[in-house]
Amino acid sequence: MNVDTLDESSGSIKRRQLFDLFSQNLNTVKKHPGVHMAPDFDEGYLCPICFKLFGRDALSTKYDDHLTLEDIPPQCLGGKVLALTCKICNNRAGSELESDLSKKLHADAFLARTPGIEMEARFSPDPSTELAATVRFMADDVVSVMYDPKRSHPDAVTRLHKLEETGRISEVTLEFQLGYRVGRPEVALLRIAYLLAFARFGYGFLMNPHLLPVRHQIQTPSEKLLPDFGVIKWDFPDSAVGIGVVYEPKELQSFLIVFDLNTQSEKVRYGVLLPGPTEPGLHVYEHIAELRQADNRLPIMHRIRMIPAGEYLQNPKLAYASLDYWKAFLEIAT
Repeated sequence: MNVDTLDESSGSIKRRQLFDLFSQNLNTVKKHPGVHMAPDFDEGYLCPICFKLFGRDALSTKYDDHLTLEDIPPQCLGGKVLALTCKICNNRAGSELESDLSKKLHADAFLARTPGIEMEARFSPDPSTELAATVRFMADDVVSVMYDPKRSHPDAVTRLHKLEETGRISEVTLEFQLGYRVGRPEVALLRIAYLLAFARFGYGFLMNPHLLPVRHQIQTPSEKLLPDFGVIKWDFPDSAVGIGVVYEPKELQSFLIVFDLNTQSEKVRYGVLLPGPTEPGLHVYEHIAELRQADNRLPIMHRIRMIPAGEYLQNPKLAYASLDYWKAFLEIAT
């Protein structure tokens, strides 16, 4: 999301630079005989999420829906400004996705017993007593439970003291509220992967009809529109960070975007699958869902080819490079 730490002048300069870069790329992409945009235009910026067209005047913040700087991933997770999105799409993601992703990352770190990570919980020293507490993992898997009398019922505090005096506490129950809504963190990761691919390859990457349902899912995080979100948390090697093409097994042929999120306690690496322009297309999400359900394990990609870095946005000859690599890699596989 956009966390505007730039002053107004530098932020304006960055928006203008990104507008010019992507506008030129869009102008090249729309010259393809298979692409038709009406009405035609000489310059413009399509918000990669909602596909609303913006002119240069949308760089001014005086308009309600203007173009904003987009940190990919969110700045709080180590991202940096790579593209623009409209204010509506940017704000919506901040309110509906970013906080849920941060809460899940925090909860995952706690469940992994990371020292120093705290979680709020309901603490029950016996079935009839419940208190508000803060739980923290210390070194060597020691758990610290600190109940809060101010957030607990006075009768529960009195009952706890009596249990402590009689030494009758032999087993306790902790109930945690993870705090994030189901599916929202995964949609947030899907959005990051989608925007990373756009920031690398430009509008040529988006000329893939199978990405339309992906955009709809990003815009509608409260509903599960895809069979699976294509999110894979795995120990990917450093060589896999970036954008690649899964070409085996055939049913999982897709773009693989691997990226790091930097939290306060650790670096977390994710991979996200985005459908390619040919089969299996969107069916890749069905195959992933079937694999997860069958053995409750992550799908394994046997063969991946990485797309090399390049000036894909600056060079008009590379406007459709992502689709060219897709075709070339799959031809090699066959």
